[in-house]
Amino acid sequence: MPKNYHLEIREVFDKKYLKVFIKDLDQLKNIQVLITQLPSVKKVNITSSDSTSSPPQNLTVYPKIVYDEQELKTEVEAAIEGYFSGGIYDPEFINETIPALGDAAYFKILDYIIQVGNNLEKYPRATENLDEEGLRDYFLAFLNTVSKNYSATGEAFNKSGRTDILIQDTDGVNIFIAECKIWHGASKLNEAIDQLLERYVNWRDEKVALVVFNKDVTDFSSVIESAQKAVINHKNCIDLIEIRKQTSISYLFKHSDDPSKAIKLELLLFNFRS
Repeated sequence: MPKNYHLEIREVFDKKYLKVFIKDLDQLKNIQVLITQLPSVKKVNITSSDSTSSPPQNLTVYPKIVYDEQELKTEVEAAIEGYFSGGIYDPEFINETIPALGDAAYFKILDYIIQVGNNLEKYPRATENLDEEGLRDYFLAFLNTVSKNYSATGEAFNKSGRTDILIQDTDGVNIFIAECKIWHGASKLNEAIDQLLERYVNWRDEKVALVVFNKDVTDFSSVIESAQKAVINHKNCIDLIEIRKQTSISYLFKHSDDPSKAIKLELLLFNFRS
């Protein structure tokens, strides 16, 4: 079996489905949870096998009606590849007084989003038909494998609206908030920042992210440059903290409801132009 997994498209009674074989069966349940949340997936069953040529258990994956078997395979492959490329399946976040989230844990979340996004850039077929919500759901599936002590939900109500990504601990305390947007220019990005800060961030929330997907612009470098200018020129931006990575930039912002309180905002950009 090559790598950590193997995929096969199979057919029964004119209905096609996907078999997923995992080398490390201890990861089977985690991967089942992960791919169950993918946009193309209808159902994932853990299946037993008596065959001597395969592991004793595998996953049987069924596509939703609007997806064909190749779309299903591409999306599942991208997800599993991203899962194993991290090398850490349940990183421990730093224990701090809630609601504070330490920088180390904050950057672990951000770096995991970056890892997932960078891997997904390699699979243009998996993203070409996904809208903003579909891309968001793809990242949510991965974020729910980061730690057993935290859960990530989409369209979660916080303050006065529904934010795209909300990570909470087991007590329901907010840990991380992110808003996802497809790139439609600097003015729309400014509107997205206003939406994030004014509608979704309450007084106790301190660390957030704006995740931007480019699907149309050929010159991705120009998108990065325009996005950085838009963020630094926003009325609530205090300063640029650092350019952590080429497409991960850290800023310090004033809280919309309390100018004496600061918020860390990370700008993350991904190029999903097919």
